[in-house]
Parts: sequence; structure tokens; C-alpha cells
Amino acid sequence: MKKILQLLFFLLSSNVSALVGVGTFVPHAFKAQVSTEGGREFFAINPYVALNAIVPIRGDHFFNPEIGYVFHTENDDETSAHTLFVSYNFTYKLNHLFILRYGLTTFAFMNGGDGEEVTLRNGNSTATFYSPDETRTSYVSSLDLGGEYFFKPRYSVRFQTYIARFLSSDARSVYYTLSVNYY
Repeated sequence: MKKILQLLFFLLSSNVSALVGVGTFVPHAFKAQVSTEGGREFFAINPYVALNAIVPIRGDHFFNPEIGYVFHTENDDETSAHTLFVSYNFTYKLNHLFILRYGLTTFAFMNGGDGEEVTLRNGNSTATFYSPDETRTSYVSSLDLGGEYFFKPRYSVRFQTYIARFLSSDARSVYYTLSVNYY
């Protein structure tokens, strides 16, 4: 606890800036099937909001911890889904317009429901499944890589990829965010 308080004091007393970002989060991009014809998910509207700290390290390198919350919109009526994530990213300022981002993120996927039956397509027929009757949380870590472009001095757009389960060739998945940020 003492070390966390020391870190908090350091962050508040040093030359730390902040940014707020809003955008969309796309989980399982290019992997999740979204149509009966086998179409894959390329883009989804899952609004998220995030808060970042910008801690100078040395020269054009910065530490950018981020906390974000995703509101999933593409759920059945019987279920709810939310995601909380914490990123431990570093940035490198390539020039006054572009920043390279890299690091790690931990996601907490929270899914819940009312325990009702849900009938879903299963190949050429349908199958009955049950929504959870309480909220369940699963945790996933990712390896991150992204870029940020400044279109005005205090405004930027960011595209960031998250490679989840990056050590598993079978379970590996790619998420991404697209956001507008205010410094």
C-alpha cells in the first residue's frame, strides 16, 4: 500500500499530463462470425471512454497508463456485457504529428444475464442456450501496438491493436480501438 501511495504522490507532483479519449472497441476483429454466410466482424460500435496519464520518461519517450470502460451494444436482450481495461503503454514521439504506442493491457470482460433461454442459429438449425443468471468476469492480457495522429494541437485520432492470448496460436485474437482524444 505504501508503494502505491508513493507512486500516486510521484505522479501528482511530477510533470504529468492527462488525456481523455472516446471511441469504439472491436473485440475479436476478423475472427468472430457475424453472419450465416460466414462473414467476419470488421467493425462494430461498442463505445468506450478512457483516461490516460502522460508521464515523461526521457526525451521523446513517455509512459501512458490508461483505464477505460466499454459499453457493448451488440448483445441479445437477455444478456449484458461490459469491459474494463487497464493499459500499461509507452509512447514514442516520432514527430510533432505522430506518436507510436506499444505495451500491455489487461481486460476484464463482464457478462451477465437473467438465466433465460436463448435460441440461436447453429449451422442449418437452431439450438437453445441459457444466458448466465449472474455476472461472470473473465480476464485476458494483450500485447499492444498502435499509432496516434494529431490533427490539431490538443486533438488526436488513435488506432490501437491488442493481440490477446499472444502466446497461443489457437486462441490468439485481435481487438482494436479507434478513438478521438483530447489532451
